[in-house]
Amino acid sequence: MLQPDTVQFPDGLQLPAIALSPEATPGWKVSVLRRRLQRRAVLAATIFAVVLLGSVFEFGSITRPYWGGFISVPAIVTSPHPYYSRGDHCGLGLRFTLDGQQHTATFDPASTCAGMPAPQTMVTASVDPSDPSHALVVGLDRFQRNLPYIFAFIDAIWLSMAGAFLGLSVTIYRSLRTLTGSEQWRQLTPSVL
Repeated sequence: MLQPDTVQFPDGLQLPAIALSPEATPGWKVSVLRRRLQRRAVLAATIFAVVLLGSVFEFGSITRPYWGGFISVPAIVTSPHPYYSRGDHCGLGLRFTLDGQQHTATFDPASTCAGMPAPQTMVTASVDPSDPSHALVVGLDRFQRNLPYIFAFIDAIWLSMAGAFLGLSVTIYRSLRTLTGSEQWRQLTPSVL
């Protein structure tokens, strides 16, 4: 029979303990805690991957007018379209020719109609050749050029939170796996007085 020894706890507390045989130690591989921590680590990795892929896709979509082969063409402002959406805005109707065909598009400079080009004014439009309805007016696209910085800041916050959750989940899982695999398990016998 195994001989008892004592395990020292803080505040001078000592409890008699008997070392368990390897067959009698708690089974980490079949532990409910292990499965729970493993699921949390997988969830954290999935969240991080989704946030990362979403950020890359979103950043690529926002910056596409500046790297995606948009073509500069002369365009005519057909009319302003004032509207209200959390403040006064103005959409500019555009007409231009691309590949010998007439196209129309609407551009929102994220500003009011004050100071916008008047109807029949010639402007330079940057047009997506695969979708001519997507056009920007060169010189009035300051808001669109600032969007990548805004979204990069927001995405960095989301990525850091998802990364912290992933790091914490993996660290806890690995620490407990190391602890349960290397330490000698003992059976404690407390006495309530």
